[in-house]
Amino acid sequence: MTRNIPSNDNARPKRRGIRLASFVASAALVTGGVLLPATSAFADGGAGGAGGAGGTSQTGPGGAGGAGGSGGNSTTGNAGTGGTGGAGGGSQSGPGGSGGSGGSGGSSQSGNGGGGGTGGAGGSSNTGPGGGGGGGGGGGSSQSGNGGGGGTGGKGGSSQNGNAGGGGSGGGGGGSQTGNGGTGGNGGGGGDAPNGNGGAGGAGGGGGTSQSGQGGAGGVGGAGGTGK
Repeated sequence: MTRNIPSNDNARPKRRGIRLASFVASAALVTGGVLLPATSAFADGGAGGAGGAGGTSQTGPGGAGGAGGSGGNSTTGNAGTGGTGGAGGGSQSGPGGSGGSGGSGGSSQSGNGGGGGTGGAGGSSNTGPGGGGGGGGGGGSSQSGNGGGGGTGGKGGSSQNGNAGGGGSGGGGGGSQTGNGGTGGNGGGGGDAPNGNGGAGGAGGGGGTSQSGQGGAGGVGGAGGTGK
């Protein structure tokens, strides 16, 4: 007698196809009928790179610090912060180099704007004037998130026998349409001079504006440096 034994070979490919489709759907984000990888959703902008330090000098002026790079933008995630400005180069008998400005924060549509980078410190000098601190970078804007805070100004360079450098101004806060405006960056402190005039403190940055949210607070001014 011959028996017919049921086989599941025909059903297995169908079940495998269903499992594969479920795996693909779980690893993707469906937005407006478009299938996007889940890793691409809410991607943040990258941070800006730091500026290079200025070169030193024996009798001439120190080199200026490089500006920090701008933060990267983002559509759905948070924008990147601006890079820190490079410090000004020092000098023995010439003026110290000025600090580099901080990079501006990146902008975002639905995330938060990136914070501005901190300004670089001014270069110091022995007998010449100290270099001025770099200004803080402006905060990035956002449509529905909060604006980024402005960067802090760099501290003014010190001088042993000359006048110290002034602090850098704080960066302005980023604006927003429906979120809160960013806070302005604080001004950098003035440099110190044991035998000269202390440097002036930097001005605080203005607060960011907003259409339907709260406006950002202004930054605090930097303290003046000490003198003889």
